[in-house]
Amino acid sequence: MDVTNWHGLCLLEDILSKGLQPSVVTFANVAGAHRQALPDELEGILSSMADKGVIPNKVFIETFLGALFPARLTAAWTVDDVRIRRKGTSRDRLRVVKSVLKDAESRGVRLTQLSSLTEQYLQQLNI
Repeated sequence: MDVTNWHGLCLLEDILSKGLQPSVVTFANVAGAHRQALPDELEGILSSMADKGVIPNKVFIETFLGALFPARLTAAWTVDDVRIRRKGTSRDRLRVVKSVLKDAESRGVRLTQLSSLTEQYLQQLNI
């Protein structure tokens, strides 16, 4: 775990130790600090979020996707654009992405265009 990941987790643990309720914004910031984290560390953020009853929103989903993917998705307007920018992403990370998108949809989160394109890309890969 790199220093940035550690700081994000320390922030979350500090909030929890003080008996405060973290919000979706807290979790989005923690996820954003975990851009180099392993997929299981990112899944741990999701577990903590679920344990605290925090429901993801579009901003959280976009931030979480940014943490999972090594390349930025600026100007990704088609599934092909997403494919080009996702090249080299491990299947483990892609599985976490699919899980996050599926969970968000099941909770009624309306996906952004970028999230929808990412979902279509994952369907093409049969993930």
